[in-house]
Amino acid sequence: FDFELTEAMYERFWKFSFVRGVNYKLNRMIIFSILMIFGPTPLLFDLIYYGVLYGNHLDVLEFYDWILALFCLTISSLYLYRYFFGGQSLFRKTPQMHAHFTYEFDQEGVKVNTVSGFSSHQSEFKYSLIKKIYETDDAFYIMITNRSGYVVVKSGLIEGNLTAFRITLKQALHKKYALCR
Repeated sequence: FDFELTEAMYERFWKFSFVRGVNYKLNRMIIFSILMIFGPTPLLFDLIYYGVLYGNHLDVLEFYDWILALFCLTISSLYLYRYFFGGQSLFRKTPQMHAHFTYEFDQEGVKVNTVSGFSSHQSEFKYSLIKKIYETDDAFYIMITNRSGYVVVKSGLIEGNLTAFRITLKQALHKKYALCR
């Protein structure tokens, strides 16, 4: 695999890493539904019940009621903000990510060559060090730890075909390989 990492590719990886898993699209929909419902609900309840139905008696609410309502709204807003804008800002702030990547997979591991405007780096790791590899419609996401990973874009395939590559990964990784829907 040989490709340039673009902001759009990194942003897809960023969004996938928030709700990664085999059913990541379903998980994302469930989490967003929960955030959209339970984030503003305490504040809306306070405003509607005590402000409208109870006869404009918002002064009945204690300080902790307001803190709880604003806390739920703030946490859900921060999570959604990080999901939608965190990948873009991190990619723009880190110029080392604007790099040319070359991946070589064999029976024992992966060799990664990175060349950017600042430096070049070569690393190699065995399949036993990989936590999990996820395959989506357009890329493979190699997770080394829970918080770090590599993006391998399918369109960057130079040699071989994707079917043979999948078979190699399944044989080498067994349960550490996941095909996402």
